[in-house]
Amino acid sequence: MFMGTKNSGKIFILMILLLMAGRSGFCRDAAMGPIMGVKSHTSLSVFPALQIKPKYLRKAEREAAKLERKKKKDYNKAIKENLKRSMEIQTPEVRKRMKLNRKEANRSARERQKQNKARTKGAARKFR
Repeated sequence: MFMGTKNSGKIFILMILLLMAGRSGFCRDAAMGPIMGVKSHTSLSVFPALQIKPKYLRKAEREAAKLERKKKKDYNKAIKENLKRSMEIQTPEVRKRMKLNRKEANRSARERQKQNKARTKGAARKFR
């Protein structure tokens, strides 16, 4: 077939490579059949993020998120109570000093945050 041409060896090798690639599954990335919970005629099978999950998975995710929110809420409540108790056991002078220290720490944290935001904003503009 191609034996008489100048590039017959190259064409032969190319054909062998194409046949091997077709059989190896290299071209079979797209899903052929329906995906769990998604009908084949819908366009959702194209977007893996939009695939419908089974009910037991959705329920488990909801419960895990609910538990995480409860833990976070309890943690914040414990911290608040701990701070309140640490203020109650101090003398009035120390309480006043603690409040001032907290205000100063919050103010300096806000300033650092503003400086950091301004610095990163300039860098973001540079690399846009």
